[in-house]
Amino acid sequence: MLPKQTTLGPLELKILNILWTNGPSTAREVLDALPPDEPRHYNTISTVLNRLARRGIVSRERTDRSHRFTPEVTRDELANEYLGLVREDLCGGSWNRLLAALLTQGKPSPDQLAALRAQIAALEQEEETDG
Repeated sequence: MLPKQTTLGPLELKILNILWTNGPSTAREVLDALPPDEPRHYNTISTVLNRLARRGIVSRERTDRSHRFTPEVTRDELANEYLGLVREDLCGGSWNRLLAALLTQGKPSPDQLAALRAQIAALEQEEETDG
C-alpha cells in the first residue's frame, strides 16, 4: 500500500525502477545497475534505500552481510498516485486537461491507442452496469 501523498525525488525514482526491473537487490546491486551519469557512491544509494524503507516504500531484509531491498509499491500504484496529484493540483481536477497534457508529450502508437480505447470502453461498460 502506498503511503498517502508520496512524492519521490529523481534518484529515488531511478532506484525504484531498478528494483521493479531487477527484483529484490542489495545497495551494491542497485549501485551497479545505475547509469554511469548518476551519483555512484555506495553511501548515497544505501542512505536513499534506507529512507525508502523507513517510509514503507521498500522493505529491507537482512542477508549474510548486507540488506536486500524489495519494492512494497508497484509501478502502477505510484503512477496512479502521481497522476491523481497532477490531475487535482495542476489540472483543477479535470480529466480533459490531464489527458490533453499527456498527449502533448508525444503521439501514442496505434497499439497504445487501441488499448486506450479498450480501457475507455470497459469504463463505459462498468458505468452502464452500475448506473
